[in-house]
Amino acid sequence: MAKEQRQEREREFRVNTILGVANKLFDEKGYSATTLEEIADRAELGRATLYYYFKNKEELYVRLLERNFDQMIPLYLQRIDLNAVFSDQIRAFLKVHAEHYLINRKTFMLFYLQKHRVHLNLDKEQSERLTAKTNEFFKIILGIFRKGVEEGVLESGSAYDLAKKFWALVMGITFQQETNCLKDSLFKELVSTTDIFLRGVNSFAVLAG
Repeated sequence: MAKEQRQEREREFRVNTILGVANKLFDEKGYSATTLEEIADRAELGRATLYYYFKNKEELYVRLLERNFDQMIPLYLQRIDLNAVFSDQIRAFLKVHAEHYLINRKTFMLFYLQKHRVHLNLDKEQSERLTAKTNEFFKIILGIFRKGVEEGVLESGSAYDLAKKFWALVMGITFQQETNCLKDSLFKELVSTTDIFLRGVNSFAVLAG
């Protein structure tokens, strides 16, 4: 039992070391320009050892994003009061998003800048795993907009369609932050832009005040 626990700790340590090195190299060189050999060298591991834990670079990509989702989803659920009114929930979501982005910008940009290119190379199992995590996260947004519909705050459109449009808006504003195009803080820009979006849905501001 003790031997198995020690082996599991060693395995976890190596996996986390490889993921940390991969994340740094992806940020420094870009995903496409980074090779598994470079990751192994930087992690001071034999290449055979790296391939034992990760069969290809796509697996590293998926594992990095799974780890990010596993850290991110509980944070959102902890910070958003699911019994609160719609406007409070959406404000809390925007606040957590802004904070999480600023702390985890590298992983965030890795996913959203590389996703269309990398996803073409994912095998079925990898794609299903990543889709499952993405859907788990989207359920948080969907739950908020269902709350708005239940309250009668949202007057038009389905909760699902509105949640999708809202997330696209959030991502667009976040990318403007990445290119230094925002005049105010990311959170303030997200709130003001979301308010405009909801005005378009309802013809009145939900977040004003």
